[in-house]
Amino acid sequence: DNLEWSNSSLNTIHSYNMGLEKRGEDFYNAIFTNEDVHRICKLFEEGYSVTETCMIIANVNDSSLVPPDLFARVSNIANRSCWTHISCLYNIDNRRRNIDLNDEEAHAICRILESEKNITNEEVLRRANLLGKFATGVVTAIRNGRSHIEISSQYNIEKHLVDRSHCLKWPDEKIHTACKLMVQGYKYIPVLNIMGEEVTQQTRDYLKSIKRGYTRPDIGRQYGFYRKQSAQ
Repeated sequence: DNLEWSNSSLNTIHSYNMGLEKRGEDFYNAIFTNEDVHRICKLFEEGYSVTETCMIIANVNDSSLVPPDLFARVSNIANRSCWTHISCLYNIDNRRRNIDLNDEEAHAICRILESEKNITNEEVLRRANLLGKFATGVVTAIRNGRSHIEISSQYNIEKHLVDRSHCLKWPDEKIHTACKLMVQGYKYIPVLNIMGEEVTQQTRDYLKSIKRGYTRPDIGRQYGFYRKQSAQ
């Protein structure tokens, strides 16, 4: 009586609903947490490239320092090869739609950016009557000189690049202390509290990067922190 005809797609959905098959952070060798992927998708939605997003996640100020495996995983999220149950909640496909922006629309965006320095990307699109047609990443691409350069160069536009000057760089002794606490089972926020550090997204990301072997792997390896090999 418990048998029923079904196809592979329905079986997969049924497995998820019944808790028989894990996905996301519940997958046994997942690298990212659900919170991580939400943040990555938000960065994509805001117009950050895969490389820029990786630099933020890895807390580095040079793209050459981004670990290849991290770049591959973030690229997979951007391409919707994995974590689709989260990425589907974000408008990240339109990151590449700046090629559809015609010259007249690009000029309109540039004029607005030149006239108001601190305007949000969403407001730019609204004033240009392009809200809903393009994602806000189109404006970011123009701001940062990644799109319609021949047009944006005619305007005095203040770039809105990722601020990497504040990348954390703790001394070795402090990193050792953090590793010892994480080995003992302390989560990121308790570790920061014990160490007297301010709890911010940046400091939490820094600890995550250490634990995942992206930042100071020479120290992290001494505590068993290695980069995991995973498709997730």
